[in-house]
Amino acid sequence: MSGGLPFGVRVDARYIGNSGRPFSLVVDGDINGDEANGNDLAFLFDPNDARTPSDVAASMRRVLGNPRNVARRFISRHLGQVSTRNALRTPFTHRVDARVSRTFALSASRAVRRVELLVDVYNLGHLLNRSWGAQYLLPSGISSQNPVVNRVPLLRVTGFDAVQQRYRYVVNENAGVLARGGDPWQLQLSLRFER
Repeated sequence: MSGGLPFGVRVDARYIGNSGRPFSLVVDGDINGDEANGNDLAFLFDPNDARTPSDVAASMRRVLGNPRNVARRFISRHLGQVSTRNALRTPFTHRVDARVSRTFALSASRAVRRVELLVDVYNLGHLLNRSWGAQYLLPSGISSQNPVVNRVPLLRVTGFDAVQQRYRYVVNENAGVLARGGDPWQLQLSLRFER
């Protein structure tokens, strides 16, 4: 998008929208015995089900009550089920880069006939408000080939209840509360000379 303003000032802008990355809610532990830790999908305990342990139910209520949790709508719609792989997405993010420029004409007898002054602002939203123009960050990966993982632990195995014949869990009450980051705003001033 571009347009001219009075006094020969020109404004150009570029919008970048990102639909967000998919991620899964998983168990920090090896539930199915495949010797891979942290890739088994989490069961979404219903806090209102009498079979849900009281400590897990209390934690799930806190997960569902946290307005900063980007997964809470999905969890509330699928209580009592096993989560689906890559069923969640980080929220849509927006970024605007802008350029303001003006060309100044110089004397025709000079070696340089025109000078253009340019001001580029990258990630303009972040300049105006720190929460704008930021991305929701998933956990860091374990290698340079896999710098970001698409798994967020909801449950952690703490043991096995031999009487009930089921695992004991602790709920990660911050599952779905994703940090925001990405490229901060940048400002660039430049001159372009034309002969």
